[in-house]
Amino acid sequence: MPNHPYYPLDANVVGYQPNQTPVLELLISAGGACTVLLGVTFALASYVRPKLQLADRIAILWFVLSGSLHCFFEGYFMIHHDHMASAQDLFGQLWKEYALSDSRYMVSDTLVLCMETMTVLLWGPLCFVVAYLTATRHSLRHPIQVIVCMSHLYGDTLYYATSLFDEYVHGRPYSRPEPYYFWLYYFLMNFIWIVVPACMCSAAPTVVTVALIRSRLFVPKHHDHFSGVQAAGTEEDQLVYHLRHRWGDSGALGHKCFEWVYLYGRKIGGQKGDRNKFRDDRHQSTRIST
Repeated sequence: MPNHPYYPLDANVVGYQPNQTPVLELLISAGGACTVLLGVTFALASYVRPKLQLADRIAILWFVLSGSLHCFFEGYFMIHHDHMASAQDLFGQLWKEYALSDSRYMVSDTLVLCMETMTVLLWGPLCFVVAYLTATRHSLRHPIQVIVCMSHLYGDTLYYATSLFDEYVHGRPYSRPEPYYFWLYYFLMNFIWIVVPACMCSAAPTVVTVALIRSRLFVPKHHDHFSGVQAAGTEEDQLVYHLRHRWGDSGALGHKCFEWVYLYGRKIGGQKGDRNKFRDDRHQSTRIST
């Protein structure tokens, strides 16, 4: 009989000692720490950048939480992986509880250890960088965000694939047979790092495209390089003006597309677009061109 509760039963878990803290108490402690972290982060972001959009504040929360888990919780595994089975501190007991769904964390599995080391040293710090760039509305926010999100998607996919391959091809399961270990610990807790990064990756190309279009459309104030007509007014006025004059003959579909570009561009800039103003300018530019 093995001296540990992990699967497969022949796993070489050295020095295993059962957790001294009940599971519920461990989960409450971990959940409380995450709640405090998110609360402090949200309050700080709201205080420093009161005009920051809610979506950006949520993004900051996500990357601060991810960075903290990567650097501290997963960093604990990177340092103590070879003697974690006997640990009785909070992180050690949490890892032993999670390992009931994936015993590779108890045996210093090569793939898991290398993947977690890269996460701790590279992706964790970059999460904090993205949070800072989001708070400061820096232009590098979206490129680096895409890199970090793609690393999450790739790492999670590889993590799932290698485990399931060993189970269904080699007949070597790493999770205990109770369903909640597999579906709650192994699947759900990791699947979050697929859903959220996928959503952020899907939004980033649109934001970058809008920014590129805006950068090509804006010209020095009061001068239109495309038609030689004076384009007076604010930056918003120039954007509407150039959209209409550059694509004035693009038809109804083209007008609708660039109306969306204008409105979305205003949205990511933290300002509300005036749909009626855009449509009024369309009629005005049509009259000018005729």
